[in-house]
Amino acid sequence: MGGTSSITDLLRKAEEALQAKEQDLTKREAAVTEAKGQLDADRQGLEQDRAALAEERDSVVGREKGLRAREKELEQQDRSLSQREQEFESAKQKALTKEQDVLRREEDVARRMEALVKREEELHRRDSEMAASSQEIATRKGEIAARQQDILKLLGEQKSAIESQIQRGTELLSREQRLAKEEDSIASAKAKVAEDQRRLTEREKGLISREQSVRATPAAESAVAAAPAAQPAARPGPRVGPQVAPTPAPARSQPAPQPVTRPIAQPVRAAPEPEPETAEVEAEGEAGEIPCPACGTMISSDAIMCYACGHRLQEETTEGDTGEIPCPACGTMISSDAIMCYACGHRLAAEDEDKASKKGGGAPKKVLKKKVI
Repeated sequence: MGGTSSITDLLRKAEEALQAKEQDLTKREAAVTEAKGQLDADRQGLEQDRAALAEERDSVVGREKGLRAREKELEQQDRSLSQREQEFESAKQKALTKEQDVLRREEDVARRMEALVKREEELHRRDSEMAASSQEIATRKGEIAARQQDILKLLGEQKSAIESQIQRGTELLSREQRLAKEEDSIASAKAKVAEDQRRLTEREKGLISREQSVRATPAAESAVAAAPAAQPAARPGPRVGPQVAPTPAPARSQPAPQPVTRPIAQPVRAAPEPEPETAEVEAEGEAGEIPCPACGTMISSDAIMCYACGHRLQEETTEGDTGEIPCPACGTMISSDAIMCYACGHRLAAEDEDKASKKGGGAPKKVLKKKVI
């Protein structure tokens, strides 16, 4: 029994040893497989490293080429920098000259500022003087206001006088209108008379022409031969020239021919002298003519209405000259229509009234010029 137990123990121990060896073998195989995998990975890493090295070589070659190109660019930049340095030095010199000019200008500005300060001081002095003068002006304005009140009173008095003068002027205008109407009626009557005279002259001319034609007939010649002494008196016209004697007709054959006597030239009456008014009108008409603004008919330059359309032209009025005159008291130039001097207060209304009373005239009258056309 003891021998069998030892064999089994040995077998067990051998089996255990075999199992341990098998486990070691499996472990070694696993380690070998792992080593193989690591070797394969190392090979792949080496291949990748080789490819990376090749790429690095290519990149290094490209970098060398780029560095050489950059070296050339840097050389060009150095040259440009040297040129810029030269330009900078020239600009520096220009800036220095400009700074000197600026310094000179600053000195001029300082001088001008001093002059301005002096002017400001003078202006302050003038302002003080102006303030004093403004006070004086205020006092004078008060005096002028008092004088203006006096002037207003005088103006009220003058207003009443002017109203009376206006009433007189309206009366004179109404009279002048009446006279103008009368002149219009007289002008129409004169025009009718002129037309009648023209018709009469035309009739007289017709009668004279008829008488001349009658004298030229052979019956008139026989009457002249029978009674040479009896000559009919011809009626002269107002503006007819000397008549020409008719030529005698050839005498007929008769046993006792009588001498033919020519008619005696009759005295010609002088043309009637024109009236003084019409002569003046003709003289004025020759002076100048203007077209009517309404119808365009040529009329005299001094006519007050158109004889064709009746358009009334602008009335001529006499107005006093406006201007300035010296004050008789202080000599200050004032308006010619002022009633008192604004400087010394001298009244001029009294002198104007005295002058007006001496001249005997009031307000200027409107004068209407009428012309018969």
